[in-house]
Amino acid sequence: MPRKVAFRVIHVSGQDENYKAVELNTHSPTTKGWQSSRFCLYPQDIVIQLDSRARLRKIQILSHQFLIATKIEFYVGDVPEGIPVSLQNARYTRLGYVALSDNEKTGYKARELKSVHVDANGVFVKFVIHKNHINKHNLYNQVGIVALNVIGESIDKDKNVPYDSDELESDDLSLRGAQNRQDPEVAQIIRRLEHKKQEAVLQERYDYAKKLKNAIQDLQKVGEKLGKYEVEKRQAVENEDYDKAKLKKVQMDEYRLQVYKQLELYELLEMTGKCSISNDLDGRKDDVLWTEEYDKSDTDSGEEGDNIERHSNDYIINTIEKAIAVRSPMGKRIKWLEETTMSHKERFFSQLKQTMSSSNGSRRKQYCLMNPHLEPSPFLNRALHIPEQNRIVANRLRLGSHHLRIETGRWSRTPVQERLCICGTDPAREPTPPRLTQITPQPESTRLHTPPPRTPYDDRPLPAIKKKHSVPSEADEPLPLPPPTPRDERPLPTTRTTNAALEDDADGTDAPSGTVTGEPEPMTEKDQREAGIVVDTFGMPVASKAYSKTWSFREDAMLEVYKTMTEMSPSEPREEAKNNIKAALFLISRALKDKVHAVYTAGLNLLKMILSDFTPKHKIPKSEVTYAVEKTLPLLIQRTGDTAPRCRDAAKNFILECSKFPEVKPLQIIPHECVKLFKLSISPRLALSRTEIVDMLYKEHGLTNSGLSVESIMKFCCQAIQHTAGEVRDKAEKIIIDLYKEVREPVKTHLPPDDERTRKNVLYKQLFEAFDRIDGKPSKDELRKQKADSEQAKQEEIKALQNQLQQLKDMASGKAPVDEKAIKDDKKEKKDKKNRNKPKPENKSQAAVADDGGDDVSVFQIDHTCIFCGEKNEQFTDEGLDLHYWKSCPMLKRCPQCKQVVEIAGLTDHLLTECDQKDKFKKCPRCTEAIIDAEFDQHVAEKTCPPGEGGKGHCPLCHINIPPGEDAWKDHLMGEKGCKANPRRLPALNKLGKGGTKAKGAKSQAKPSVNRTPRK
Repeated sequence: MPRKVAFRVIHVSGQDENYKAVELNTHSPTTKGWQSSRFCLYPQDIVIQLDSRARLRKIQILSHQFLIATKIEFYVGDVPEGIPVSLQNARYTRLGYVALSDNEKTGYKARELKSVHVDANGVFVKFVIHKNHINKHNLYNQVGIVALNVIGESIDKDKNVPYDSDELESDDLSLRGAQNRQDPEVAQIIRRLEHKKQEAVLQERYDYAKKLKNAIQDLQKVGEKLGKYEVEKRQAVENEDYDKAKLKKVQMDEYRLQVYKQLELYELLEMTGKCSISNDLDGRKDDVLWTEEYDKSDTDSGEEGDNIERHSNDYIINTIEKAIAVRSPMGKRIKWLEETTMSHKERFFSQLKQTMSSSNGSRRKQYCLMNPHLEPSPFLNRALHIPEQNRIVANRLRLGSHHLRIETGRWSRTPVQERLCICGTDPAREPTPPRLTQITPQPESTRLHTPPPRTPYDDRPLPAIKKKHSVPSEADEPLPLPPPTPRDERPLPTTRTTNAALEDDADGTDAPSGTVTGEPEPMTEKDQREAGIVVDTFGMPVASKAYSKTWSFREDAMLEVYKTMTEMSPSEPREEAKNNIKAALFLISRALKDKVHAVYTAGLNLLKMILSDFTPKHKIPKSEVTYAVEKTLPLLIQRTGDTAPRCRDAAKNFILECSKFPEVKPLQIIPHECVKLFKLSISPRLALSRTEIVDMLYKEHGLTNSGLSVESIMKFCCQAIQHTAGEVRDKAEKIIIDLYKEVREPVKTHLPPDDERTRKNVLYKQLFEAFDRIDGKPSKDELRKQKADSEQAKQEEIKALQNQLQQLKDMASGKAPVDEKAIKDDKKEKKDKKNRNKPKPENKSQAAVADDGGDDVSVFQIDHTCIFCGEKNEQFTDEGLDLHYWKSCPMLKRCPQCKQVVEIAGLTDHLLTECDQKDKFKKCPRCTEAIIDAEFDQHVAEKTCPPGEGGKGHCPLCHINIPPGEDAWKDHLMGEKGCKANPRRLPALNKLGKGGTKAKGAKSQAKPSVNRTPRK
C-alpha cells in the first residue's frame, strides 16, 4: 500500500547559507525549507535519493509564499541492475512539469501545495526549478521550497519482510502528513492506534475500531496543539526567554498527561490485555466476563452491581497506574512528578476512587478528575486546570459542531451544548472551567455520521488532499495514469490546494468545505437544471466549480472553459462550436455579475477570446455573434456603474475594445446600445460611465459607418445634460461642443432657439457662447463691452474738438498766441465739412473729376470706412466695424495671450508693455521681437533670427524688416506680394477684387487710438 517514502537530498545546484537543502530531509513545524542563492542562474537542480527503490505514486511540493518558481520539471532516476547505486550512474526519465501560480491574488500570504500524481519506478527524483515569478517581495530573484513529500510503494526484492508496527500507515494519506505540524510522540501513537484499528477491522471488532478511529481524530488535534507549543518553546529559546520556555515545557507536559488520562490511552493500546469494549465473542473469559457483567449492571442492583462497579473503577485506576509504570517517555515525566508531589498523587487517586464509587452504577458512568468539595493540590491545579489560552485550544478541539466527552469505557462525541473541561478548580484563577455534566448518550446513527474535524488552511498536513469525509475507501487510492503521450511538454496532473482567500482561518474558524477539501460543493438539483447546457457541454466538474461558493473554483471554471475552447480544432462541427459558445455565454453572464474581481476578469478574457478568436476561427455566423454581444453588453454596461474603480474601468475599456473587433464592428450593435436613453434617476456613476462610453466611441469611430449619428448622439446628450450630477452634464456638454465643431448647424436643430430667454439658462448660455467662439463671433458680453468702449472714444473725441475750438477762440480774442497748426487744422476741418455737404458724384467719371480737383476733397463718409485698412462699406456701422476689426481687417491681429485686437505693427510693443501676460516675454536684442521667457535663452543663443535695422520696422509675423511709415506697413500686410504669414491678407484682396473699394483718403486720416478696438 502507498506510504510515505523516506529520502535525503544528495545534490543541489545552489543554496542560501541560511536555507540549506538539508532542511527538506525532515518535516517539522520549525522547518525553514530550501532557498536558492541570491541572483542565481536558472534552472536550479535538486536531486533526492529514496531509501530504497520504490514505485512512486505521488510527489508533493510546498512552495514558498513569494519566492515562487514559474515552472518545476520532474525526472525519475534509476540505476540498471548490477551497477552500484550512485548519482553518477543514474539514468533519468522526464515525467513532465507543473506551473506555479504567481500568488499575486492572495497577497503573497498563502503557500501553494502541488500534488502531482505519477506512476514511475526509481531511486532518484530530480527537480529542475525554473526562473522565479517577479514580485516586490522577491528582491534577489530567488526560488524557495518549504517541503517535499514522496508517496509510493517499496519494490525491493524482499517483499515479505513485514513493516514494523510503528511504520504502518493509514489508507488515508492525510494521516501520513500529520506529523509535519504534530508532536512526534503523538504522531507515533497515532500510527500505532491506526495499526490497532486495522487489526480490529480484520477481527470484526467494530466497536473497538470505531473507538480507535475517534481517538485518532482527536489525537490529531492534540498533536497539532502540542506542536504549536513546541514551536513557541523553540522561539522562546531563540529569544533567550527561558522563563517562557520553561513555562511552555511544563504546559506541554501537563497537557499531554491530562489528555492521555482522559483518553485511557493504554487501554486503547491494549497494553494490559484486550480492550473491554468488543463485539467478538471468542470464548475468552476476560472479555466475556467484562461484557456480561457490564450488561447486567443495567438491570441488577445491590451487591452484584457494586462489585461490577468496583471492578470497573479498579480497572481504570490500575490502567492509569500501569501507564505510569509502562510507558517510558511518560514514565520519566511522572517519575519526576512523583518525586516532587507524591502526596498530591496519593490524594489524586483517593479522590478519583471516591468520585467513581459515588456514581449510581449506570451503564455508562461519567467521572470528574477532581471532586470540587475536596481541597485540590497546587500541582494538580496546574496539571488539570485549563487556563484562558488553553480553553481556546479546547474550543478548537471541537469537531465541527461537536465537542469531546469522556465516558467510562467509551470515547464518543456530544452535542454543542457540552464542553470539554476539567473539574479541578483553583481559587486564584478565574474563570473556572465548568465541570462535565450528565448528558444522555447520543444515538449510534448520529455518531456514525458525524463529520471529521477540520483544520485551518495553514495547519493542514502537507501530503494530504483532505476529503470531506475521512472514511477510507477505494477512491482514495491513486488512480493509474493514462498511457504517456508523445508530447514531452505535457503538464502533470496536479491537485491545487492553495487558496489564500481564506486567511481568516487563522482564528480557528471553519473554512468552507470547498476550500478545505480541494473539491467544490455538490450542486443542488435546481442549479443542475439551470446549468443543464453547461453540464452537457463541459461536464459536471466545471459546472460545480462555476456554482461553488469559493471564488477560486469559479475562476478555475472560467479558465478550464477558456482552455477547452482555445484547444478546440477548427475541423469540429460548427454545431458543436455553437453549443460551446452558448454554454460559455451562460458562464460569462454569471462571471460578469460576480463580485470577485479575479472571476470577473476571467469572464472578460473568455468573452474576448470568443469574439476575437473563436468566432472567425470556426466561422460562426453573424447571428450567433449578435446573440453573444446582445446577451453580455447590458451586463457590461451595468458594471460600468460599479463602486470599484477597476471594475468600472475594465468594463469601459472592454466595450471600446470590443467595438473594434472585426467580427463585431460591422454589426454596429455596441454604438446603438450605448446611445440608448437612460432614466434621470440612475446613479451618477452609471450615468457618467455611459456618457464617457459615448464620448470614447465618438472619438474612436466618428460618424461615418460607425452606428453613430448626429441625431442619436444629440438625443442622448440632451437627456444627459438634464441629469442632476454636474460631472454628467459637463461631459455631455463637451460631446455637444465637439460635435458642433464637426457638423455645425445640425446640432442647433436639437437645441432650443438661441434667444435671450434661452440664454437665461446657464447651461444653454455656455453652449451658445461656445458655439459663437467656434464661429469666430464675439459673445454678447463682448459686443456690449465693445459698444461701451466705442461710445467712450466718441465722447473723448468730442471733448478734444471742443478744447481745440476753445483754443481758437482764445487766439482770436488775443488771449493766447497764434498757433499756426491749430489754424491749419481748423481750415482743414471746414473744408471737410464743406465737402461733406456736397452731393455725391453720380458715376465713376464724376468721382474721378472730383478726385483730380484736389487731394483734400473727401468723397466718402468717415463713419463707413475702416481707419486701418481704408476699406469702405455701407455695412460698416458701429457693430459692423467691430466685427470687421475682430475678424477680417488685414492690419489687425488678436493677441495670442490676452485676445485683445491690436495692430500688427504694434504687436511687439503690446506684448512687452500692455499685455496681461507681459511678464512672460522678453525683447530680443538682435531682432527686437518679443520672445517667450521659456524660449528666450535658446533663441538668443542660436542667433538665427534676422537682425533688426535702425529706423525700420520689424514684422512679427514673417520676421522681415519693413521701411518706416504707414504706407510701407500697408503694402507689406495688404499688398499682393506682401506678408505671406498674414492669414487675413488674401481674403482682403479677394474682397477688393469682387467690388470692394479702398478709400484714398484713408492715408491722410488720423489714426485713432487702438483702445477703440474690441477686446477679448
